[in-house]
Amino acid sequence: MGQREDHGGPITVALIDDHPAVLDGIRHWYASAPQPIEVVAAGPDLRTAWVEPGGSADVVVLDLQLGAQGPVFADLVRLVDAGRRVVVYTMRDDDRTMLHCLDIGAATFVTKAEGGDHLVEATLAAAQNRPCTPPALAWISSESPSASESDATN
Repeated sequence: MGQREDHGGPITVALIDDHPAVLDGIRHWYASAPQPIEVVAAGPDLRTAWVEPGGSADVVVLDLQLGAQGPVFADLVRLVDAGRRVVVYTMRDDDRTMLHCLDIGAATFVTKAEGGDHLVEATLAAAQNRPCTPPALAWISSESPSASESDATN
């Protein structure tokens, strides 16, 4: 997708996380953001991002670990392939997972340990199609091996 067309309203977000307390916390952070961010859909599974109003949200914030299943890499691929701007927001903080998500095409990767300011900035950057490097990604340089070179697996 190209740069977000400024429609004069808030940036819209679909939140996907299986913990209601996390969803409530993110809503609070967005309500305090320096630019308006509106959560238009929130839920515990990927349907949230595919059906309206989440289907047309500017940004999808995706918890990579939903329920007892493993990481939802295949769902991330489908979202990215559909042109969605995805911010991965997860408790997983290993280098291999971060690189794999970026190689798939996630806009950025924020760990849950990083806090609200970093998620807000990542969401604004994704909506505006600009880069964002949260602290968890600060170590990555142009010479870092890609996830495929690190042999990341689904």
